[in-house]
Amino acid sequence: MPQEAINQGCKDIAWQLVHNVDIHVILGGGRKYMTPAGTPDPEYPNEASENGTRKDMVNLIDTWLKERQGARYVWNRTELMKAVGDPNVKYLMGLFEPMDMKYEPLRNKTLDPSLSEMTEAAITILSRNPKGFYLFVEGGRIDHGHHEGMAKRALMEAVEFDHA
Repeated sequence: MPQEAINQGCKDIAWQLVHNVDIHVILGGGRKYMTPAGTPDPEYPNEASENGTRKDMVNLIDTWLKERQGARYVWNRTELMKAVGDPNVKYLMGLFEPMDMKYEPLRNKTLDPSLSEMTEAAITILSRNPKGFYLFVEGGRIDHGHHEGMAKRALMEAVEFDHA
């Protein structure tokens, strides 16, 4: 974000996600934008390019967890499935890649959940709210595939989105 915007009090999107709206379920990529600069990534601890990038040195994951009773943070598919099975989990943040999620045919099927699995997990957690819920699901890699000229990947992402 430009320094001028910061000087005028603008907050980055990760900060806004955690502070501006009471979102019960956040699933996708973007771990590095939530942790202080230099924080090693849990999946890629030896790859400095995947380290946290927050210059304000705030761990937004910790902030989100502290502000919500019944909240859980996960970073892999196994932890996601455990969280979904725990009836005490009312809020769930799952960040499965430092940046964008991998394209469906390239994802690590052991560590990274599919869009369908994330959608099912979200519905399970959100269904615990007696007031009901609103769920927004996005298949952002569809657009990326088109922009990169990779029609097959875009199509495979669209098929996974349809499954979700």
